[in-house]
Amino acid sequence: MVGRAKWIALAQTEVLTAVVTPTGEHGTLKVQQDAILYRLQLTPNEQVQMPTRDMSRQLYVQLVEGTLKVNDVELTPGDGAHITAEQAVLFSAYQGSVTALVFDLA
Repeated sequence: MVGRAKWIALAQTEVLTAVVTPTGEHGTLKVQQDAILYRLQLTPNEQVQMPTRDMSRQLYVQLVEGTLKVNDVELTPGDGAHITAEQAVLFSAYQGSVTALVFDLA
């Protein structure tokens, strides 16, 4: 059927797992944009540093569950953050497990 989305279940192989990419690599969904969508999952007290691909890129973080610190700024479920001009971003699970979406955009 034309226009029907192809839904896939990607195994969470890393703390940050790409779900949507410009090329559709590694079984991700393909988008015709210079953008990558990651699923972030952290266990309690876990942290990960994400280097940005380029200082001109923008990151948007949308927190789904848990309490997340993004470079020491605390987010609660439903919160979002816009990050620019950073060489890297530190994600820390502050209270409990964390699930978030991280958009890497040009």
